[in-house]
Amino acid sequence: LAQPGKSCPLSSLSMDVAREEQGKAVKDTFNQGVETLLKILTTLNEPDHDNASLSEQAIIQLSLLSGALTLARTVHHDLAVNILDTVKRHLTESKMAEQDDE
Repeated sequence: LAQPGKSCPLSSLSMDVAREEQGKAVKDTFNQGVETLLKILTTLNEPDHDNASLSEQAIIQLSLLSGALTLARTVHHDLAVNILDTVKRHLTESKMAEQDDE
């Protein structure tokens, strides 16, 4: 939070890239980066997953993480920490519950 310029480019640049027209190089590059992150999360979550598709869980996780960081950067410190801690706790508890089900 203290140094947004040295943090996740996904949450830092999302709104700027969103304003770009389809087909622009920056939008294509950003899209490739998001797909790469989703593939990494998919593999971490489900090592045997078919690499041709992205897991729903990976999409949810990346959306929660990037959304939480984007929100946290726009509010006062106490609320920012609360947002980040809440999402971290949710994801950790979800992962632990999933492992218990296996």
